Amino acid sequence: MIYALDHKIIFYHVPKTAGASISHWMEDNDLGYVAAIRPIHMHPQSFKKYNFPVEWSFCVVRNPWERWVSWWYYWRFLAKRIDHSFEEYTEKFFTNQFKPQGFAGGHYGPNIPQIHYSRYVHEVLRYENLEEDFKKVQDKFNIHAPLEKKANISKGKQHYSHYYTSPRLIDLVSEYYKEDIEELGYTYGV
Repeated sequence: MIYALDHKIIFYHVPKTAGASISHWMEDNDLGYVAAIRPIHMHPQSFKKYNFPVEWSFCVVRNPWERWVSWWYYWRFLAKRIDHSFEEYTEKFFTNQFKPQGFAGGHYGPNIPQIHYSRYVHEVLRYENLEEDFKKVQDKFNIHAPLEKKANISKGKQHYSHYYTSPRLIDLVSEYYKEDIEELGYTYGV
């Protein structure tokens, strides 16, 4: 989560939604005093207790099936913390058979529903339309430097539908993120 004090604007970082790139953008441009708030994935409702003045807030949401692939890909190939196939990881995670050591808690997986953010911000950007949607942020700051993808980039990753080799995998994600899917209007598609 990044707070631009001079502008009273806050970015709520939903895991696996280009948050690191947006954080870099906010830190690298002349926005005045910018603070990185910990934990970085704090929900808007949790942040309210600090009583900071906020005039505008935003977050980014992402297709839940794509987000889940991105999460698995990150831990499998970038962080190298798991060695499970996508099928095995998905099956075990969503049936409570997988209890990893070392990255438990609220940050583990995109198990944080996106609606815990999207319901409480002024603007919800979509990962799928980020280049266009991010113009709203640039306009708020009156800075039009491009958003560059700088961190956690999954090179070589295929379209998310490639990883869902059975209807069961699609259904596991669908059930877990049911509220996100319904409220944010996402569908599984090729």
